[in-house]
Amino acid sequence: MAAGATLRTEGAVSPVISRLKIDAAEGIGNISGFMFADVVEVDVVGIPKKCLEMSLPFDFSSCSGFSEAEWKFTADGRSDTHIMKVVGGKLKIYRRTGTKIVVR
Repeated sequence: MAAGATLRTEGAVSPVISRLKIDAAEGIGNISGFMFADVVEVDVVGIPKKCLEMSLPFDFSSCSGFSEAEWKFTADGRSDTHIMKVVGGKLKIYRRTGTKIVVR
């Protein structure tokens, strides 16, 4: 979605979103009128290499089920480099830091 764009649906039945792919390098967009599934898979691409924390550039405030959804997150298809949390109605990404110990 381009910066400033809105993806909107209208009608009696809200389509359900269960999977998103978001480019973190793009501008802020808005998704409106949708409903989030109980479990939502999110793959984020374009996270700057040295970024320790960022909010995803989307506004989901006009969608239902955002706060109740269970979020399964990957960054560029990997689940071990970042974590994602819902903070203040936004999706925030944090880079995992620290020492990794591999037991063989």
